[in-house]
Amino acid sequence: MGTRRDEEHLDWSAKQSRILTDGGKANEHYSKENGYPFTPSELPHYHLRRGDSHDVFRGWATGIDDGETRRVPFFAASRVLRCPVVGVWGRPLFAGSAGGRFEFSTNETVYNIQTNGLFVDLRVPTTQPKIEAGKRSGGATTRQVLESLNDEELKLLARQHIFAGYTLLTREGSETTRPIATRHHCIDWNYLPGKPRPRPNKWFVEVGDKNANVWRETSYATDENGQSYYFELWERIPGDDGFRLAIRKRANASGFDEADGIIVALGDHFNYILGRQFTGGERTYPSASSTVELVDMALDSGDRESAISYLTINGGHGRISTGWKIDCSVHPWLLGNNVFRCLDDTIDVVRVNGNESDPFGWSVLIGSSVWEVYECSLSSPEQLEIVLNNIRKDDGPRESRL
Repeated sequence: MGTRRDEEHLDWSAKQSRILTDGGKANEHYSKENGYPFTPSELPHYHLRRGDSHDVFRGWATGIDDGETRRVPFFAASRVLRCPVVGVWGRPLFAGSAGGRFEFSTNETVYNIQTNGLFVDLRVPTTQPKIEAGKRSGGATTRQVLESLNDEELKLLARQHIFAGYTLLTREGSETTRPIATRHHCIDWNYLPGKPRPRPNKWFVEVGDKNANVWRETSYATDENGQSYYFELWERIPGDDGFRLAIRKRANASGFDEADGIIVALGDHFNYILGRQFTGGERTYPSASSTVELVDMALDSGDRESAISYLTINGGHGRISTGWKIDCSVHPWLLGNNVFRCLDDTIDVVRVNGNESDPFGWSVLIGSSVWEVYECSLSSPEQLEIVLNNIRKDDGPRESRL
């Protein structure tokens, strides 16, 4: 550590936070006193903490369009896509006042895949450290690879972001008003138990009339001057038309599942995410307000077990045409691996069960895990099984499990 690149990388998460929160003032902006009251159920981690996100998300996915929330069941390929931001999006610009000092960020690779409900949003700094191939041993688990890294490498690895869940689209007033998106997170790199985000992840969707390939996200709440305090410019990444799929790993009996997972795919692109793997021996750090702070505190006190556990959350992006190979990941040693073989290194074939014409009744079997279908553009389980098993002959040996 100590190079200018490392110093820039270490500040990445802090800079993202400064822009997103107007230098720490976002909670004041998003308040009843400022004209923006909200209910607890609007908070991004509300359903994650209650353990009911599976039931709630499935209910939203099957909801009937009432003319206001613009939600309809999206299953058959012939259905009209009402969500205005379905697609694979890159982010060429993220900017805001950051507490009175304008800041912007462009030095990250972003793959934000949004289906009609489920999403996976991946943001990896271009300064992400390269993990040497020698740190990756065949058949090694995520924890084993992380244990092979030194403290400095773990701190650098903590500076990135991925989260997933459900985007609920609403409108206020007439049909001509801007759509409002509220995201509910079920897996989140930045989530700490007992430290949920205290304000909604809620924003306006601003899509131009002439170009559906570019849109702006602006904060729902405004600052003391009545202005949105941050904005994100989103630009469509080519190759996101045609095939459409959204699946989520089935919950365990309690509803709480550390191994939760989501895979979303549009066109040739896919994003995936898996939840953290805790050992039960992690320590608590009440003063930590983010994953970055917790990892730094844990490592500075010699507590590698806690730091590593919080870095086991995994996810990334890839292309279906390459055989579902990962090309961008929060765990860079997985690049070039087939995503399904990473989910279960004993797998040979992905199975799809279900005889119904409605994909909502299908189940995807990835090794020993069962995944529920939220959305699919194909008309039969057999068709989906063919697409999921698009594994090229040159995949090579299985490298490591997530």
